[in-house]
Amino acid sequence: MISARWSGWEYLDFQNKFDVVIVGGGYSGLWIACDLRKAYPHYRIAVLERNVAGAAASSKNAGFACAGSASEVLADVDRMGFDRATELLHMRLQGIERIRNHFSDSNIGYEAVGGWEVFPEAMRAVYDGVLERATELEEINRGARGQWIKLRPKQTPELRSREKLHWVGHPAEGGLNPLKLLRQLEKKAHRAGVAIFRGVDVIAFNENSHGIDLNTSMGPVKADRMILTTNGAASHLVPEINVQPARAQVLLTEPLPDLSFRGVFHRDEGYYYFRNVGNRVLIGGARNEDFTGETTMEMGTSARIQEALERVLREEILAGLDYVVAHRWSGLMGMPSQKVPVQRWVSNRIYASVGLGGMGVALAPMLALSAVADFKKA
Repeated sequence: MISARWSGWEYLDFQNKFDVVIVGGGYSGLWIACDLRKAYPHYRIAVLERNVAGAAASSKNAGFACAGSASEVLADVDRMGFDRATELLHMRLQGIERIRNHFSDSNIGYEAVGGWEVFPEAMRAVYDGVLERATELEEINRGARGQWIKLRPKQTPELRSREKLHWVGHPAEGGLNPLKLLRQLEKKAHRAGVAIFRGVDVIAFNENSHGIDLNTSMGPVKADRMILTTNGAASHLVPEINVQPARAQVLLTEPLPDLSFRGVFHRDEGYYYFRNVGNRVLIGGARNEDFTGETTMEMGTSARIQEALERVLREEILAGLDYVVAHRWSGLMGMPSQKVPVQRWVSNRIYASVGLGGMGVALAPMLALSAVADFKKA
């Protein structure tokens, strides 16, 4: 049954067999579509997105163009080893550079404000542990694009905290407008000749010797190959992909006339993050307060996480200032088992590029290049 929402022209376009169908129209899907089209100009490529605008993550994230905090990267070293953690960090930094090489700062709302990791006095032991590993951090920093970390910055932001704060600087980081970046990627894809279909939910698919038959909310689609970029929702379509969904909650205040700081900030191994958006404060995260509850595909917010965010806002960022929360929302991330993105052929015709671990802004541009390289090898 074909949806009455479509005209005959749209239906006929939809029914032509595609060389590649990309399921997921966020950053990952659009970067891959553009790079694949450049590598294979004759390919007929379609992007299917069930939401209006990559609404699970790409239009819902906090707009951080970051590579990770010092304590987070050191924790990665402990979990996955020095070489792998360093490679992942440098990939994120290269991804940020690639974004800025493709789009002007004004078109994506990029601000080179620099980043900070903040340690309240209650986390002094963690801060001291970072300083004790200074030599290791210098080695990680070697070869990075731009200066990534500065252990003892001379100037620190003017947060209104009830307790003493300790700082590590991240000069190479910045903030951007995630929806503007998504729109620029859409324009790039359209110019390249990629067909983008929004409001199309892939319900199921069948792989056979002739290609892939997709059953969607707007009717059947045929493709020679399929790329899955639905990140946290990947296991819904391909259960053997080991990527867990993870909800990330955010709040944004009304404008504050006395807001004196600028920058992007990490706290508690990146589980908390905050930044200024003009004269507003955005703060998100706190997933570590309820891992079980936040391992979900459900959008929305919870009192437990929102209260944790406001506690940090009141005590470490805006102590003594009145504020009003203007918006609360959530996005969905994809968390791989080893924190390394999942990029592989699931079968002869199905490729997955998922599990970006909350770093989709920085990782998607580089993973797209890897995906095209894998296509060339296939």
